[in-house]
Amino acid sequence: MIWMHNLFSENFTLGGVHMTKDELNTIPSKIKDGSISAKDALTKVLEFVFSNYRMFGLQKYDEDLRSEVFTNFLEKGVHIFELYDSESSSFSTYLYIYVDSILKYIIKKNIKKCEQDHFDYIEGITEYEEKSVAYIPEINNKQQEAKTSGKNSDLKQLFNTRNCLTTNQKALIILTLRSAYYITDFHIKRICKYINFDEKIFATIIQKLKNDIISSEKTTRRLSYVERRNKAYVYHKQYTTQEDKLKRFSETPKNYQLNLSSKNQRYTNNWEQLNKKFSEGFMMLRPSANVLSEVVGLCPRQVNYYISVSLRLDESVINEVLLDDIDK
Repeated sequence: MIWMHNLFSENFTLGGVHMTKDELNTIPSKIKDGSISAKDALTKVLEFVFSNYRMFGLQKYDEDLRSEVFTNFLEKGVHIFELYDSESSSFSTYLYIYVDSILKYIIKKNIKKCEQDHFDYIEGITEYEEKSVAYIPEINNKQQEAKTSGKNSDLKQLFNTRNCLTTNQKALIILTLRSAYYITDFHIKRICKYINFDEKIFATIIQKLKNDIISSEKTTRRLSYVERRNKAYVYHKQYTTQEDKLKRFSETPKNYQLNLSSKNQRYTNNWEQLNKKFSEGFMMLRPSANVLSEVVGLCPRQVNYYISVSLRLDESVINEVLLDDIDK
């Protein structure tokens, strides 16, 4: 504890807050004799801790954790003075130990939360894999390629047989294949009924396209953007909650309020901007025109033509084919 004594043995002029060891240590006695209110004293202590966080070993942690420590400290309020025993130690030593105990509590709480989140994540993956195994036949990759390649020829034949499909039907097939990553068994059943096509063959084609998308570099990049969006939302909620808590305390230092508000605004903007971009189709996971051209036996230019047709289709036509009740 010698280093701690040395730390508090000098006058402080850090972060614009000037206070000597004696001045800090006399705060509890000033509260008792009524020369300063507990709220004013708390404000002084809060400003000191916030401006001189390095003195309390908080420089090793990021701003988010320091913010949690400060908010937790504020929630304790004037009780920190009620718990102080002047016969056990000086107030400066007590303050260091008090802040350190809050830090350890928050770290322990965050570790538990991280472990729970990891458990939920693993559980979710396991559940997804179990469903995937139930859905996909257990055959090796070469068999899958050969089987899928053989079945694709049926779709190519359907596409290239004259007068077999209308332009709108071809456009809807291309739209469905282009949405392979997102469509469900329900949509597959709908489109197959619409063009009188074998469901199992079409489902195999969709699964092959989906597997290729999942293993693509674009999927990895999109997941990184999704992670950034989700992280921004978590911090937005965290800082909003902290700001709401601080509104109840008039003794909160203004510089801390401004700092917290600035960080909240930054994360809120990031979250809203990424959400907007995703809603506008940013990084949608779709097979390319070249890939689709191999599936349906057309050149990429023709595929792009049918994509443009699908974009011009009336919404009621798409709903009737892909979304309405299948038993109607």
